[in-house]
Order: sequence, then C-alpha cells, then structure tokens
Amino acid sequence: MSLKQAGVSWAQTVWFRWAAIALTAALVLLEFLTEVRGLSLQPRWEYGTLSYTNVEPSSGPPLMILVVSVVLLAASIVIWRKQGWVWFFISSFVMIVGSAVPLPVASGAVTNLFELVLIVSLLATAWFQGNDQKGEPQAT
Repeated sequence: MSLKQAGVSWAQTVWFRWAAIALTAALVLLEFLTEVRGLSLQPRWEYGTLSYTNVEPSSGPPLMILVVSVVLLAASIVIWRKQGWVWFFISSFVMIVGSAVPLPVASGAVTNLFELVLIVSLLATAWFQGNDQKGEPQAT
C-alpha cells in the first residue's frame, strides 16, 4: 500500500523518498530521547495480565504516535481521492478518534481493537492496490 502505487507523481520522486527516510529517522530518535532513554519499568498486573509500565508518568503526548497518525491520515486522504478507496481513511480516522476519546470500557485493550482495524485496512488497501478493476494482479 503506498502513494506510489496510487500513482501520485510527487510520491515517486527522490526528494520524497529522502524526506520519508529523514522523518522516520527523526521519529526514531525522538522516541528514543523522550521515551526510551532513562526508562525505568515496574511490573503491573491488570485484568489478570502481567505488563510493565514506566515508573515515571509520561511527560506529554506521544509525539511519535501523533506524527505517524497524521501521516497515515494524510496518505489515506490522498489514496481516497486518487483511487476512490475510502476504507484506509475510515480506519485511520477511527484509530485517531478511538485513541483520543476516553471510552467507558474497563480495559485498555480497546485501543488494540482500533489498531487491529487499522492493520486490516492496511492489508485491504495493499490488496486493493495490487489488483486492477477485473481483479487481476497489476504488473509492478
């Protein structure tokens, strides 16, 4: 699934590829510096499951996740407009809203459901982009 497969001309340029690589590297570095470095974990039992949580609360919103969500949403809008495939947009939007709005559910696993919906839509989008109108695989 990609903007390149959607036929977006600017997504096929060298500068776009380098910009994507630079953004990825910057986000990895940001996540390391703000979340991983100095991380101290403690075990926690929640709903019968052992997990590990940071001893110190987060210092702010998860910037890396926010940036990735915005990039996915933007890409989904371009693919929707270019190819008429709305499902990637819907799942990206549901993921963002579902993660941002506190739900009256006793478990934090509901966020995993939103992530599953996004992953399924990414797979469906890749399948859609790999098939033409007749269902035949497209040559790459």
